[in-house]
Amino acid sequence: MFTESGLVLLLVLVLLPVLVALALLVQAKRRLRQQLNALMQRQQQLQSWWQQSPDVLVRVDSEGQVIEANRPLARQLLTSGQNLAGCLPLAERDVWQSALRGVLDKGITASMEILTDAEPACCWHVWLVTNPQADTEALVFFRDVSVLVRQRQALETKRDYAERSNLAKSRFLANMSHEIRTPMTGLLGMVSLMEQTDLDDEQQGFQRVIQSSSEHLLAIINDILDISKIDAGKLSLETDVFDLPELVQSLLEMVSSKAQEKQLVLQSFMDEKIPAQLIGDPIRIRQILMNYLSNAIKFTESGHVLLRVVQVRELGHKVQLRFSVEDSGIGIGANKVMALFEEYSFVHGRISFAAGGSGLGLNICQRLAKLMDGYVGVVSSPGVGSNFWFDVTLPVVSVKAGDEGDISPIGGQALWICDELQANRTLLISVARQLGMPYREFGRPADVVALLPHEQPAILVLAYRSWMASDEDLRRTLAASPVRLALSSKDVLTTGRDALLAAGVGAHWDWPISQSNLRELLSRLLQQPPQPTLMITRANRYQGVGKPVAEDDALLHNCRILLAEDNAVNQKVATQMLAHLGCIVTVANNGREAVDSSAVAEFDLILMDCHMPVLDGLDACREIRRREQQQALPGVPIVALSADVMSDRKGACEAAGMNGYLAKPVRLEDLRRELPTFLRAGRGPVSGP
Repeated sequence: MFTESGLVLLLVLVLLPVLVALALLVQAKRRLRQQLNALMQRQQQLQSWWQQSPDVLVRVDSEGQVIEANRPLARQLLTSGQNLAGCLPLAERDVWQSALRGVLDKGITASMEILTDAEPACCWHVWLVTNPQADTEALVFFRDVSVLVRQRQALETKRDYAERSNLAKSRFLANMSHEIRTPMTGLLGMVSLMEQTDLDDEQQGFQRVIQSSSEHLLAIINDILDISKIDAGKLSLETDVFDLPELVQSLLEMVSSKAQEKQLVLQSFMDEKIPAQLIGDPIRIRQILMNYLSNAIKFTESGHVLLRVVQVRELGHKVQLRFSVEDSGIGIGANKVMALFEEYSFVHGRISFAAGGSGLGLNICQRLAKLMDGYVGVVSSPGVGSNFWFDVTLPVVSVKAGDEGDISPIGGQALWICDELQANRTLLISVARQLGMPYREFGRPADVVALLPHEQPAILVLAYRSWMASDEDLRRTLAASPVRLALSSKDVLTTGRDALLAAGVGAHWDWPISQSNLRELLSRLLQQPPQPTLMITRANRYQGVGKPVAEDDALLHNCRILLAEDNAVNQKVATQMLAHLGCIVTVANNGREAVDSSAVAEFDLILMDCHMPVLDGLDACREIRRREQQQALPGVPIVALSADVMSDRKGACEAAGMNGYLAKPVRLEDLRRELPTFLRAGRGPVSGP
């Protein structure tokens, strides 16, 4: 028999598993209830998202029939079993079916925009994705983008209006450019002709005022047109081969008269490692540097203006260059430097307004540099001066062996330099190093006199002012010595050439002069005997290289030119300029007369205005080229004259069959420089339009 304690133990052993099982069951039920509550909450959240989503959500089957929609209004419009395609505009149904098939067959996501036919029109952006719970179903999201579409349409309307306004502004400026440049051609042409006549001092003063005022007006017009072309996206860069030393020299020549008026030292220094022949847009590079130089001279009352070109690094067949213009002018404070390259910037206040200008120049420089993938900047300090720089990377023209130039290094022959200006001495020293010549520099003629009895150079470069101030003993010593004497001056020499030759002077030049020109001049001087019989200058510095000026004059002499120009003033100006160059001119008043004249007479060159009545210059050129092709005639050179600089006039002229392009206003020097190039090419095969 079990004892009482045994029964209790037995009962405990029997009930304990039951109690444990009940406890586990209660715990499992509690967890199940929690999970069920979480699932219900999740379902409620999903249902809330489904119903409260700002988008219309629709479940469709593989046939596009509606299974369920989330919005009450959508459920009213899209009943279960209804084909969703039937609710779409007819134009969108094929796109819808194709998108649905792509989603169900390939599992891709598709989107489309649907514009309803109802008033007011609504625009829906639609996304289609596969239902992750059922591969045979798709979820369709409709988002009302009507407001966004209307905003986009409003922006597009404003953009179109702005583009039309910009185009109208560009056309207006192009017309104004033509209308302004046409009389400017007459004005500047007459000024250049007046310069060739005998004028007294007072008349020369009047002539200089007219010329400077006209050039200033033209510069302002060009600034405004350049800004407009850049804003309209119509300014394109040229890609031409150009000679960097020639570009630097031309810049110095263009601003030298202004620098001389203010008694400024104007000089250039170019890194000898830089290749001479580069590829780029020389006109725009010259424009940037011309702006820098003009500003430097404008805001510098005394001291110097220096143009430097250095090679930053070599990049395969390209070189990165830094052009910089340094001056000793008034300088700019650090708080104003950042505003320098903004439009209509006058950081010098009243000084800027007094100096004149449009306030657009530096902004144009910045934009042009950006078009060339370059950069501009400035370092300046008030009372010390400024340094404006421009970095650009340009391709290098491959140079064949033996084409590097005819100037060879010269060793063993010494060069002495006597000049009170350090900038001039520095330039001559750089040339001496390039030529391999040992050199000495002096600041006073007395130092040269003291050393001459003991040592004598091959060449002595002496400042003209020092030579004029020297005594007769020095002049006689130099004339009797084997030293080749060269004089340099800031302006034109007042002593006659014969007197200089008699005094033993074999060469002279006026500052500024580029390193390449100076190198050629000194090399030519070394080929002459110590007792000179020929004065070497810039004009005859070449040693059988290049085209002398006399050859260009011979090409222009008795050259038969047909001038097609409808403006009577421009006819007179151009005729007189061409006659001054020795040309024989025939005038045509319009394009039709030009075509007829070219058919009955032979001409060496045709200058064709682009804008003319009856028949414009482009159509006239096409007719002339067509006749030449039909009759197998050689093509006469045709050069365009145009005051239209806004549109792509140059490209249109080339497409019409023209050989060149000259922008108005055309000056006498432009004709003297450009026409021999076309005449030298002569008649050639016709390249029709």
